[in-house]
Amino acid sequence: MTRPQLLTGASATRAADALRDQRLNQAYWPYVHVFPPPDSIPVHAITLTPVAVPAVGVQVQVLQYKVPSGFSFILTGIVQQYQGGTFVFGDGLWTVDRNTPIGVASVQASPVQGLVSLPTPIGSFQVTGPWVLPRAYEFAPLDVLRSKFTEVSAPAGLLVSGFFGYLVPWDETE
Repeated sequence: MTRPQLLTGASATRAADALRDQRLNQAYWPYVHVFPPPDSIPVHAITLTPVAVPAVGVQVQVLQYKVPSGFSFILTGIVQQYQGGTFVFGDGLWTVDRNTPIGVASVQASPVQGLVSLPTPIGSFQVTGPWVLPRAYEFAPLDVLRSKFTEVSAPAGLLVSGFFGYLVPWDETE
């Protein structure tokens, strides 16, 4: 591991000025939903243990990701994948929502527009990679995203999900 370089004199002044300018300009980074700013942190949240397909009519949580305090999460791609027999269109429904635990009514709950009751798996860990969203979704600090699957008639198998994107420092003026 290399040690950070200690700057003194004019070098320290230039470094402090550059850091100050970067922090002041971070709110003005153009197109944060298209291009990650220099201070962004990549996110690759993936199901660690595959979840078994539940009984017909039952909904299970496949993945949960909580946005850290002080950051916005820019979701740019997802994977919602079934592993097992042949999955036919409509055998199950995939949903991504915000602040909605299974079985608990919440006033903060909200489905993510465009990612509700999808009748087919999307994206792949083996072949195509994540499904790239046409427009990124932004989530606030402490939001909890969940990928859920509701069984309709899928054969026995396993479910995995992934959320891909990046964290950016939260701008409280938004």
